[in-house]
Amino acid sequence: MTKFKHYKLRTKLAIMIAFIIVLTATTNAGLIYRMSLLNAEIETVTSRRLPSTVAIGNIDSYTSDLRVAQLQHAGSRDDAEKKRLQLLMVDLIEKIEKNQDIFEPLIETRQEEVLYSRFEDRWGEYLVLGYEFLTLSLNNERGRALQLLSGEGQIVFDEIGAILEDLIRVNARASTEVAERAGATFRRAKGMSLITLIVVTLVATTFATFLVRLITRPVKQLAEAARRVGDRDIDVEIDVLANDEVGHLSRAFNAMTESLREARDRIEAQQYSLEMANVELETKNKDLGSALEQLREAQQQLVMREKMASLGNLVAGVAHEINNPIGAVKSAADTTSRSIELVCRALDENSSVDELRESKRFLTALEILKANNAITITASDRIADIVRSLRNFARLDEAEFQETDLHEGLDSTLTLLCHELKNRIEVVKRYGELPRVQCYPNQLNQVFMNVLANAEQAIEGKGTITITTEHRGESAIVRISDTGRGIPPDELKRIYDPGFTTKGVGVGTGLGMSISYNIVQKHNGRIEVASTPGEGTTVTITLPVTQESA
Repeated sequence: MTKFKHYKLRTKLAIMIAFIIVLTATTNAGLIYRMSLLNAEIETVTSRRLPSTVAIGNIDSYTSDLRVAQLQHAGSRDDAEKKRLQLLMVDLIEKIEKNQDIFEPLIETRQEEVLYSRFEDRWGEYLVLGYEFLTLSLNNERGRALQLLSGEGQIVFDEIGAILEDLIRVNARASTEVAERAGATFRRAKGMSLITLIVVTLVATTFATFLVRLITRPVKQLAEAARRVGDRDIDVEIDVLANDEVGHLSRAFNAMTESLREARDRIEAQQYSLEMANVELETKNKDLGSALEQLREAQQQLVMREKMASLGNLVAGVAHEINNPIGAVKSAADTTSRSIELVCRALDENSSVDELRESKRFLTALEILKANNAITITASDRIADIVRSLRNFARLDEAEFQETDLHEGLDSTLTLLCHELKNRIEVVKRYGELPRVQCYPNQLNQVFMNVLANAEQAIEGKGTITITTEHRGESAIVRISDTGRGIPPDELKRIYDPGFTTKGVGVGTGLGMSISYNIVQKHNGRIEVASTPGEGTTVTITLPVTQESA
């Protein structure tokens, strides 16, 4: 026990955790075995017993429907009705045989095999009688047909029904047995889980109590000494009782009080000079506050300038994107008008529904109307997506600080940049699970627009932009990578300088990354740029999920 007392805290905790892990693993092995048995029972029910019961039930239902259809056929005098009933009987026979094909491979017991063999024999007899009945009925020998159906046919049909009832009972009994076994297995697994929880809790509590007692005494001494130091009694020293981390902490505490005693005289000597420096700092702070206010005003002007530049490109792109679906709607409307004229002409030229069904002009017009309706719906959806994305991007009604879905902002920005990306740049989304982030959504959308626009302009010809998001600790991370030309190391150092641009004269304002940096900083986040010339650039934006204050 004395030797254990001087172990490191991590060693003590490791011993306790190792014991709990061994105990838990042993009990969980038995639990896993029980759960595998439960899974096997459930698999039996779902893969064999349930399909078997459904198939038998379907056969029973379809044979009853077949019997009803035969009786209606024998009593009907309408040829069209007889033809419909004849087709119905053929369809019911096919359904019965399909369910036979389902049930037969699922037979497991000797009792099921015997009953199903009897069913097949009687079913074969009933089919022969059914075909003989149908022949008589079609020849209008209704009396003989009804006599056959109510005589020998009724006997065979009753035997089939009795056999199917026996099969249903056998299946129900087997399913019940499997369910009971599964329930017993579940109860045993549940009991084992409860026992494991109780044992692990007791062992963990015992170890924790023991460790707490080993640590409590020196910690109390340390706390009392810290209280005395807090009362400005820095002449205190504590006894070192063990060689573990608490013992090291006690030694460090004694060294600290010694250093405090040495520093006390130096602090008193420096206090006067610090007071004088404080007066000078207050004066400088006032000057800095005035300069900061002027800088903020200049920054707002720069942000507005960059937004206006982005707005010009955005409006041109949105107009281009909306023009295509509007053209499709206009073309579809013209085609629809001509198709309606064809339909009206066909209605005038044909006097009955059957003639219309055989009219190629009428059918063609209907197909054209369906196709044009689909085109109109697709184009309308595209326009709605663009308008919704524009509204989400601008968020004019959501300018306040709030919780926002970053994925929604990214998707809206991509939709607005679609005209620049499509047929040239592939966008790969690797979205993770992100919580809603507290932010100014319209400002973050401006950051996404700046970074994605830079990535698109850096790619000459075809390329790829990859957007990756993840939730790490208390932060949401958005990583945007491109396969563009990259940024040389000497230029990468100036990437956040206002007015600096790598796009050449006349392209951009050189304010995008500077504004993005300030917006992310305002949100207590970080923006990092890594680039390799000739391979591409990666921009990583890290934002806290929650803000201490808006």
